[in-house]
Amino acid sequence: MAFLGLSGDTLTFLGGVAEGTSKTLSRQIAAQQDAIKEASSTMIRSRLAGRKKYDENIEDITKEIKPLLAQFNINDVASLMKMPVNQRNLVVKQLATVDGKDARSTFFKTLNQFKNTTALTESELINSLVPAYKESKMNFKGLVPRTFADVLFDQDPSNQLESRVKLNVGADRNNVNRTDLSSYNNRLNVEGKIKIFSKDASDMVGYTKNLQATIFAFMGGTKVQNMAGGFRDEELKQGDLLVAGNLARLYAPLYNRRVRELQVVKEMSLKEAESFAKSEFASSLANKFSSDDYVGNNAKIRAMTGQILKTSMDVGNTQEYKFLKGDARVKTSINLQLLGVEKMIYDRMKENTLIPDTFYNAMKSRVRKILSVAGYNEEQIIVVQKEFAKRVALLRTD
Repeated sequence: MAFLGLSGDTLTFLGGVAEGTSKTLSRQIAAQQDAIKEASSTMIRSRLAGRKKYDENIEDITKEIKPLLAQFNINDVASLMKMPVNQRNLVVKQLATVDGKDARSTFFKTLNQFKNTTALTESELINSLVPAYKESKMNFKGLVPRTFADVLFDQDPSNQLESRVKLNVGADRNNVNRTDLSSYNNRLNVEGKIKIFSKDASDMVGYTKNLQATIFAFMGGTKVQNMAGGFRDEELKQGDLLVAGNLARLYAPLYNRRVRELQVVKEMSLKEAESFAKSEFASSLANKFSSDDYVGNNAKIRAMTGQILKTSMDVGNTQEYKFLKGDARVKTSINLQLLGVEKMIYDRMKENTLIPDTFYNAMKSRVRKILSVAGYNEEQIIVVQKEFAKRVALLRTD
């Protein structure tokens, strides 16, 4: 019996074609689903891996700068992070004894270009220190083969791939704003470089002794070295010898400062800087004093000693002790008491009189009492006493 005028053989043939087409479509759909699964898996892994790496970079930088932000102003932290790691660690170590963020900032050049502008924020700094990360728009076209049904009905199977990927990774992340940090390069000023990279003079004791002998000679005195390596006076001018020693000890820090300065400004080695500074100071003394006017020299030297002491006291009164504890009011009170003890030593030295161990130890005991009353424990007292000893060391005449 014919159907629609088609013979049985024809219908059998058409049925076979339909069955074959159905199987082909099934195979195409299966291949298409495998392609979607593989492509989506690859794209998801790639996108999530990029995000994970960026997030890890953010976390690492955050951990690195948090301690720095506790010690430095944010502009200075940006400058530190632009340094090689070894240099950054050295700067942080050398400035650790400087008290306060603003005080540490004095060792960095001023960033005039940032005046009257919005300050750099912590998040901007962090984002600008990690490698740039930008999520480009994913292209899903051409990654999934089309079935003949897709072609027939003008369907795009990449929509299935896009839906599957976005279900797992969500929307694209917004681009991160990055700040150009090039202005933060090489921001240590001269004082910072001297503080960080120069060394103290290696011959301070010997230079101070020789300087005392030179000054004493300008006062008409003669000194000879004794068995212990010290000096004794052959002219019975003990008062002049004491004054010469006082001025030598006051000059010594200036010599040390010049030695450190020359290492940075003139790029000299330590030995070259010491030699150059000694020559400068010798010329300066020769210009100040006459080789045969002992009376005039004596008056000048005593006046110079008093003036330097006055300047030292004025400067000293502005320098706070670094290791005091408590709130600002308590620290200010203790600092003033300690400066008062320092002034007692300055006043004693202004008279050009010997400062014996008994007097010095009495001043140390006074410092201990001030701190004990303020509730300091033994370890804390020792730390402050060491700072006190360092501040007044050059005032002693041993």
